[in-house]
Amino acid sequence: MHCEIKNRPQVVDDYLSGRLSAAEREAFDEHCFDCDLCFQELRFQEMCAGLIKKEGRQLFADYLQMATQPQAVPWLERLRVSLAGIGYRRLAWAVVTVVVIALAGNVLYHSYAIKQEKRATVVTGDSLQNVLTQSSEETIQQQVEAQQFDDKAKGTPAKSVGVDKARGRADEEAFAAFAYLEESVDDFTRSSGLQVISPEVDDTLTVPIVFRWQNKDASVRYLKILNNKGMVVAQGQPTANQWLFTQPLSPGRYYWKLESEDEVVYWGRFFIPLRP
Repeated sequence: MHCEIKNRPQVVDDYLSGRLSAAEREAFDEHCFDCDLCFQELRFQEMCAGLIKKEGRQLFADYLQMATQPQAVPWLERLRVSLAGIGYRRLAWAVVTVVVIALAGNVLYHSYAIKQEKRATVVTGDSLQNVLTQSSEETIQQQVEAQQFDDKAKGTPAKSVGVDKARGRADEEAFAAFAYLEESVDDFTRSSGLQVISPEVDDTLTVPIVFRWQNKDASVRYLKILNNKGMVVAQGQPTANQWLFTQPLSPGRYYWKLESEDEVVYWGRFFIPLRP
């Protein structure tokens, strides 16, 4: 989808930093409902900010301690005199350069990771099931190993108890709501002029799934299915106001949207039930 925002990183930074006016924030919120590029940039910057907030104090613990306890480092005065000979301005530029290089490397790394993640999620055919379940299976295995250790100490059957508990936690995560998309579904359910025939909001479905609708005002060009992490797991170009989806989906909560050439015209939600 085409996005007219040219300085997207700066706009997102202003949004997160509270430098936008109330009207600008509202306009950007509405824009993110329709623009995957701006939505991904917002997620990325929020992730970076969270990482800095979580790890920054630990990384700079020694420097914070020196700053709060200057009397505990008698060599500080000698260092200050030495730095005065070098020149504070030159030293400041050196520090700024190092920080900029470190931040740039961090941004490039996470940008590459997000691209790889997005490329892995938009798949078709038999590989779709592997992509959707790989992460949860690895988590389950780690939880099972930890549970087995506890169960041995308690004298309980480690394998059956550990697997059941771990899979229960994984199932809860798969059905958890994504607040941002929940708001989108609620807004479009109340206001959309498009008449959806199937599936209805909150239907419990099994594959194959038939998506059908009626819309006289706009032509639907794309249909996308997202998991409860906001990642696109399937997409296609419908014909005659319908689309047949036949690929496997793991149990969980899913969202789907219809897009015209310029905007999102509908958001929906459905569930794939747990296997017996």
